[in-house]
Amino acid sequence: MWCNNLTSIFLPDSITGIGKGTFGTCWSIRSITIPNGVTGIGKWAFHLCAKLTSVTLPDSVTSIGKGAFSYCQSLTSITIDANNAYYSDIDGVLFSKDRSVLIRYPAGKTQGEYAVPDSVTSIGDWAFSSCYKLTSITIPDSVTSIDIMAFKNCHELTVRCREHSYAHRYAQRKRRFKYELTE
Repeated sequence: MWCNNLTSIFLPDSITGIGKGTFGTCWSIRSITIPNGVTGIGKWAFHLCAKLTSVTLPDSVTSIGKGAFSYCQSLTSITIDANNAYYSDIDGVLFSKDRSVLIRYPAGKTQGEYAVPDSVTSIGDWAFSSCYKLTSITIPDSVTSIDIMAFKNCHELTVRCREHSYAHRYAQRKRRFKYELTE
């Protein structure tokens, strides 16, 4: 990409979508203003924007492609407008509106531990990829689906879950995870 020195982006109100890989590998981007009217964010749209610290998405966004915010090592918060009908956030973590799907945990969050909310039934594609600071995740019994790439490059992660749960079977199958059984 030819955007290595680009540090901020302001998109005009006439923009309705951010396409696949549009700002991918723009390492220096620190901030972006996404206007109301943008309905779609393509897959890998901000992939490898290593200095991007936070993103606020307007109520108009109806689709977010896989890996849209993957490998954003400084990203600590994804905030969704409260009026958005498709997405929500809890403490900067991106979810579907009904909070049944955990879409993206920002890779720059500094907490070492995270407990997936009981409302979650599915952990999405690239949801925790390259979250190097995350050392422990507690996954409730409500989770019945975890995408194959959900924990890509999470080499030091310990999965905490109940025996015979979906998360337990996932951790055993992956074999690259340490896991602890909870009661």
